[in-house]
Amino acid sequence: MQREGSPAAEALHQAFTGVFPQAYALTDEQRLELREKVCALVDARKEEGVAPEHIVIEVRQIAQRAGGGGYADPLIVDAVKWCIAQYFGED
Repeated sequence: MQREGSPAAEALHQAFTGVFPQAYALTDEQRLELREKVCALVDARKEEGVAPEHIVIEVRQIAQRAGGGGYADPLIVDAVKWCIAQYFGED
């Protein structure tokens, strides 16, 4: 379900790539920027009619390609939470 090369996916990949080397010491600004990229991808995919579970899978795949440590990586866990909250309009 991943759309290689889409602007939102590429922006999220770049954001993850920039933060994973220091994932345990992110500033609030870095976390906010990453969350905004996750939400932008969610909005784009939701507009395309993509189911939330497919968006979560895509976010995880992007994160792992960018150097994330796997599904239990705390930053990926946060990204999945942000994804679900954005999709369903929760905060």
